[in-house]
Amino acid sequence: MAYGTKLTRWIYEHSPILLQDFATTCYGWREKQKRYGHYFRKYFNFLQECQWDEEQKLRDVQNEKLRKLVEYSYENVPYYRSLFDKEGLKPCQIETVDDLPKIPILDKDTLRKRWKELLSRNYPLNKAVIYHTSGTTGKPLKIYISKNCFEREYAYRWMHYSWAGMQFGERFATVAGHPVVPIDQKKPPYWRYNKAENQLIFSSQHISQDTLPHYAEALRRFQPAIVYGYPSSIYLIARYLVPRGLSDVRPKAVFTVSETLMDFQRMVIEKVFGCKVFNWYGMTEMVAHATQCEQGAMHIQPMYGVMEIVSEMGDKVQEGIEGHIIGTGFDNWVMPLIRYNSGDVAVPISKKCSCGRGYPLIENVLGRTDDYVITPEGRYVGRLDHIFKQKMHVVETQLIQEELNILRVRVVKDKGYSDEDTRRIIQGLQERLGNAMRYEFEYMDQIPRERSGKFKFVVSKVARL
Repeated sequence: MAYGTKLTRWIYEHSPILLQDFATTCYGWREKQKRYGHYFRKYFNFLQECQWDEEQKLRDVQNEKLRKLVEYSYENVPYYRSLFDKEGLKPCQIETVDDLPKIPILDKDTLRKRWKELLSRNYPLNKAVIYHTSGTTGKPLKIYISKNCFEREYAYRWMHYSWAGMQFGERFATVAGHPVVPIDQKKPPYWRYNKAENQLIFSSQHISQDTLPHYAEALRRFQPAIVYGYPSSIYLIARYLVPRGLSDVRPKAVFTVSETLMDFQRMVIEKVFGCKVFNWYGMTEMVAHATQCEQGAMHIQPMYGVMEIVSEMGDKVQEGIEGHIIGTGFDNWVMPLIRYNSGDVAVPISKKCSCGRGYPLIENVLGRTDDYVITPEGRYVGRLDHIFKQKMHVVETQLIQEELNILRVRVVKDKGYSDEDTRRIIQGLQERLGNAMRYEFEYMDQIPRERSGKFKFVVSKVARL
């Protein structure tokens, strides 16, 4: 797999495909050993049992985990010792989740600048897993994850798979940002096989109108039990299959991650693959987690951490109101993050799910704060994908806000696209953004992805509040 040093990447990219498959499998075996140790099995069994507990019992366990986290952080993490002393706080004053607002919110800039102070003095760094993430600002974040927390992440992932009936060892296809295919490769296969986990890993960077037939055929041959990855990439494959009547790929479920799942994407994916889409919300910082169940509800995972949804002023928002996700993650004893501003936006709801789980609910995560267009009047407007739910001759589109009053609309045309489609797009945008915005259209053969393979529906170049 094309990770590692420049030398190992060069060797991988210049090796025959058979050797690349072998390298991918070797990488898979190594990752499997790291992910599925003793703690994974213990925590997976715990999650299978506690998911049916009543809400109060879950809250009691959550409060106990929170007290341990706060006490540990005060005693072992310089940043929190300094913060608590400055605020005149003692760990004993944080007894329940309701006490968390006493602690100031931790933002990304503070994490970026003071990450060394957020490391525990009581955890050996050579045993930690290190992640690097650029986030949406392009400024790097360095996140240290404890071994137990790393295994816990995969316990949650497999619990989510189990909601769709997935069993260990069944084959699955991944369509995400894994750099398994050299970027300049012009011919198939645009995937590599990880025998260690019975996984076919597709490159999301190579999807185009020319390569889609190869992706579709590979999926048909492989017949995965689940498909996992970026919704924008899976959507393009599903959309290719629609007019061709190719509907013999029948996974148990599709799991979407890392991007905001649009309603029109879900509709096409579910129609083509004949199964439910299970959305998954998480982040590299591992402070908040939510998973969609078989009934379609989005469940906050209270054993993972505390998810607060607050206003710009930091106050808890009411049901049905958009707010920022503030996360406090449990189990990461090497770099505890308390009340961390994720930059994501969600809407809390109070109803119970018919699936019977005691977890609290949110409406689907609406995206990041930079998934919003700012109007000249200062309004933040998100979820503009609803415009494209209408029947239009559009393969995909992207909105780029160049200035406060200019929105560039990138469009990949489908057969039959006409001026009427352009008119309807403008009309839909005006209904939500007003008439003060100027719309400039750019027609493309393909919308470029980020280096990771991810796709952003809205790209804003306007300063945020």
